[in-house]
Amino acid sequence: MVKSKSLNINKNYIIENINKLVGIPKAYSKIFLSETILFIIESLKEHKILKVTNFGTFKVLKKKDRVGRNPKNKKIYNISARNVVVFKASSYLKKKINNE
Repeated sequence: MVKSKSLNINKNYIIENINKLVGIPKAYSKIFLSETILFIIESLKEHKILKVTNFGTFKVLKKKDRVGRNPKNKKIYNISARNVVVFKASSYLKKKINNE
């Protein structure tokens, strides 16, 4: 299997693309992106799940306390409980990336 180079993007890359594709000033593009990210975060905090039609579902899962081990020195550590965000792509998105 041949691996392709991954695309790493930052906020400025997205802001520039919103500016080019939609034609709104970069200052407004920055506000739009920031508010969108804040909306996603606040929705996950409040509802623990966010479904975006034709894109996928973001979900907050709780991880329990567990014991971890450093593989280099075999030291044992306690890993505290925490929340993690997982994403599951929609069937529409999966079909699009598979050219179906």
